[in-house]
Amino acid sequence: MPIKGADKLLEKLPGYTGSRFVLIPLIVFLSFFSGLFLMVFLDVLPRMLPGVDILRVLEPILPFVGTILCGITGFLLIYNVWHKREKFIKESKETAYQRGLKYGLVGIPLVASIMIHTLLPIETFLSVSPVNGLTITLSTPLTALFLNRTAFLVNWPTIDLVLRTVCGATFALLGFLTVFRAIQSFGVDYMAVLYLYYPEESELQEHEIYSVLRHPTYSGVVLIFLGAVFARFSVYSILFFIIFLVGLLCHIRLVEERELIERFGESYREYQKRVPALIVRPSKIVVYLKFLVGFTEMTEKGNKSL
Repeated sequence: MPIKGADKLLEKLPGYTGSRFVLIPLIVFLSFFSGLFLMVFLDVLPRMLPGVDILRVLEPILPFVGTILCGITGFLLIYNVWHKREKFIKESKETAYQRGLKYGLVGIPLVASIMIHTLLPIETFLSVSPVNGLTITLSTPLTALFLNRTAFLVNWPTIDLVLRTVCGATFALLGFLTVFRAIQSFGVDYMAVLYLYYPEESELQEHEIYSVLRHPTYSGVVLIFLGAVFARFSVYSILFFIIFLVGLLCHIRLVEERELIERFGESYREYQKRVPALIVRPSKIVVYLKFLVGFTEMTEKGNKSL
């Protein structure tokens, strides 16, 4: 089954035709695993060098250092997709999008690697326990800490695992469905912000989901990340999510929606007041669920946002 918008997207990537197309997944793969390697390396560094006292003291905060570095670098690279647009178009409209996309191909996987890092226990990859007791506390699931103190519960480790698995899987499933339906409804060219470089070739999206969420795709990503948070449900996972969410909200407000306000003016400001960015209001739950199963109609005037 062909992916909607794929042909249109490939037309704007003249440097990635034929066998060169493999460079796109290769760049994504290298960026993703570079970010994940950095974060895991900082997690385990104190255990690799147990004789270094300063690392023993810093161990509880090193996971945040890696996460913040990947988050800032990733969102700054994504920002350049917008920031360098006019420069690239002025130099060569034919290759402008291709040049801008390179920043996204590196930045987005870096941000995505934070989600996988959230799923990994801090003690992953080394059999040696953390050298600082605070690290163990911050990485232990909060449900396990609570259930361990609940004497009347038997088999509490199993109950803890089941609770976290069910909650994590539920949020992740909703998130994946939201992203899948967004791609299916709007096309991969729209998802890859092709309209940003070639607005004259784009069409105004009219879909009822835009009466529910300003950014349905980002909402789906947030749900997937929440799934990772609940799967671990440690202090670390919650704070990693907060780091990601702050970066995403800054990107939405300071980059994407600033451009949308410049394009649509006061009408978009009014739209911001009416419709939330990422959270579905209770009154719109039915419309949202219809979108997930493909029953919504292309009736509500929307916008060019993810």
